[in-house]
Amino acid sequence: MKRLILLIAIITGAATSAWAVELNIDDFFVYNIMTHRDVTAVQVKGKELKQYKLSSFRSITVNNNAKLAKTALRYIVKDAKLASQKEEGTKSGRLLYGFYVFKSGNDKNRYLFFRLNNPDADVVTDITVVDMEGKATFDELKQMFK
Repeated sequence: MKRLILLIAIITGAATSAWAVELNIDDFFVYNIMTHRDVTAVQVKGKELKQYKLSSFRSITVNNNAKLAKTALRYIVKDAKLASQKEEGTKSGRLLYGFYVFKSGNDKNRYLFFRLNNPDADVVTDITVVDMEGKATFDELKQMFK
């Protein structure tokens, strides 16, 4: 019985996310969305990110797809409530962009950035979502996205 419990604990541990903090937006970064024809996806890990004090970077840009853009925005709004630090921009009550920091128990933070790419349209169809992890500060990352 002890072996069975140990095996279950090992399998469960191996199946958990590699990210320092788990977020709702993780459900958006799945294969069927990342390979969708209206999506441009980028994933980077390793040495290329070291100069930015990041260990992981992934982004999705949705073009001309209201359903996908609305799904991403729904996840972002949920995750924003968990952020330890945030900056948001609105216009006429509409959320246009957001930058969020999520503190973890280890030495890495998780960062979520998004912006509407068609903010003046009646229906949101274009959005960019960037998900990062590392040791960079909030201000350092904001400078990268200016």
